[in-house]
Amino acid sequence: TRIMRKVILSIDVGGTKIAYGLFNFNDLSTIFIKQRPTLKGIPSLTATIRSIFSECEAFMGPNDHLVKSLGLSFPGKHKGYIVEPGSALNMGLYPSELDDFDILSLIEYSYFDSIYLLNDALSQLMGGLLDYNVVDSQIYGFIGPGTGLGGGFVKRDKGTFSFIGDGHIFDILMSTGDSIYPIEDLLSARSVYSLFGKHGNQLSSSDIADGYKNVYILANRLATLIIKLKSGSYNKQYARDDWSESIKQEIMETSTFFLGGSIATKGILHTHLLHETESILTKSDISTSLVVIDHCEHKALRYLADYIRHH
Repeated sequence: TRIMRKVILSIDVGGTKIAYGLFNFNDLSTIFIKQRPTLKGIPSLTATIRSIFSECEAFMGPNDHLVKSLGLSFPGKHKGYIVEPGSALNMGLYPSELDDFDILSLIEYSYFDSIYLLNDALSQLMGGLLDYNVVDSQIYGFIGPGTGLGGGFVKRDKGTFSFIGDGHIFDILMSTGDSIYPIEDLLSARSVYSLFGKHGNQLSSSDIADGYKNVYILANRLATLIIKLKSGSYNKQYARDDWSESIKQEIMETSTFFLGGSIATKGILHTHLLHETESILTKSDISTSLVVIDHCEHKALRYLADYIRHH
């Protein structure tokens, strides 16, 4: 007799690439993980997602059965399956294209009975925690400088996780020189390009050596963001996103910050960035530890599949 293999599909949509994977339902072993570049705009996003479905269907054999639940992480702040205005600026052909966008319209929903949707930063944080020795009553944070700047916070209590606030840190205001900017403008791919004149994945050892002051500038911004979060002293650009005092108080208790995103996890820049950030934090009175999430998109996919498997 033929043994059916149950298969889970997870998709992680990011500002630069879309990662997707098939996992074995029984043991969460990876069948494959692939990625494609993110093509901006709703028509291109929809075409890419549907092409991924077609590819996965074609890949599966006659004994494979795709589970009717999909794990999906997607940028922005979501109200149900709707993208809240101003929260997915990096995904459209113009900043407001995805305002009030229904994420379900990407999906061939007739096949799936349910979709587990999570912000892309939170899925990376939860993926990082899968292989981490998690302790009860601790708060874990995520900072992911990549195309944009992802953030998230989660509390572990009596074995269960709960998210703290919406986690969006991209609009925390920071001064540099005589000007004030949202931190995403100072700590993301575009800030790396403005400092070095190259994208992060193009930097060489000599670029780092010649422009080491730029590494220190980025590290100082990252350390300052962590210090602000730990001290509770900051303002946000969007008043509607102002966190309550109780949320700020909880975030101040963050014991460990997980670092994701291409700037903090990939290429020659990230090891220097981590070293200098830890050095700055050591000199401050802030007590926290930093953990780099290797293969953060892969771990996000695995977390989404793990959630589907247990629900």
